[in-house]
Amino acid sequence: MQSPTLTILSDSFVQGYQEFAAARRATTDWPDTLIAGDPKLVWVSPGVVYGAYKYTRVQGHDTTRGWSERVMVKTRDGWKMAVSTAFVGKE
Repeated sequence: MQSPTLTILSDSFVQGYQEFAAARRATTDWPDTLIAGDPKLVWVSPGVVYGAYKYTRVQGHDTTRGWSERVMVKTRDGWKMAVSTAFVGKE
């Protein structure tokens, strides 16, 4: 969501779409390969869905595995991500 409440949690806590977008533009640190497993979806309330999936990230000779989570909210413009997390090694 292009909102100040967009929340990203991995090795740090970032809140706000503008901050997230600026950080993404400032890095070239993208994985060579990202494999996402089948998502597990849970309806939280009307228009709100929680999803979690296992992932494998490969960059060079480094491979990490873990879980990623999303909270998605239905808006007038379609489904938007409100919360995104990634936890390494939580299998």
